[in-house]
Amino acid sequence: MFFILSKVLLFFTFPLIWILCLIAAAFIFRKKSLGKKLLVSVIVVFIFFSNGYIFSEVFKYWEGKNTGLKKTDYEGVILLGGYSSWNTRHETIGFNDGSDRFIKAIELYKTGMVKKIILSGGSGLLLKPEEKESALIIPLLTSLGIPDSSIVLENESRNTFENAVFTHQFLSEMNLADKHYILVTSAFHMRRAENCFRKTGLKFDTIRVDFRIDDDDYILATYIVPSAAVLESWQLLIKEWLGFIAYRLKGYF
Repeated sequence: MFFILSKVLLFFTFPLIWILCLIAAAFIFRKKSLGKKLLVSVIVVFIFFSNGYIFSEVFKYWEGKNTGLKKTDYEGVILLGGYSSWNTRHETIGFNDGSDRFIKAIELYKTGMVKKIILSGGSGLLLKPEEKESALIIPLLTSLGIPDSSIVLENESRNTFENAVFTHQFLSEMNLADKHYILVTSAFHMRRAENCFRKTGLKFDTIRVDFRIDDDDYILATYIVPSAAVLESWQLLIKEWLGFIAYRLKGYF
């Protein structure tokens, strides 16, 4: 139920939806003083959520920074899903903005820092539960020269909490739960992921990838010109915040 509800409520994480709702309410109450207040609210919300500087500073804080690894070799890298999907039309794997997760896992394996790649992630789609991301990516890994013996597959999890719980279960069954690992995921997602995995008792260090904010080299337009792209980008961060809060309330960490 929690999984289904989280997907349904995703619609309301778009600031643009909030703005449209405020506009609609302002129109309904246009002949009352409340209508004017709602119009002011529309302007304030639009200016705030379309400002590039505000978004960049908030997002940069949430992403955090990498603090470095404590060891030179690990049993494996835990690669969380969310970086690819199956393109039905072209019958191929398609990568998204989170593809840095996949690339970093390959790099860690190829440089000898990890012995195994632990794929964690089934289907996070309500309408396509059979599309299990981690299973789909295995042929690509083997084509890159990574043997089946170095791949651990967990393809039943549907969210970050299940990533942590099911990965711990798989590693426990293989008598590998007491080893050290590297957890790799997007920077904006690391806070929630790290807390969930710590709760399981696994020992790991973290590597943040897929940083969305690179530097502080802002231009004048960043401060004063509203951006449609920024307005859309807030959805990713708001969704992550709500997920973090929901997980905390559910006692997942």
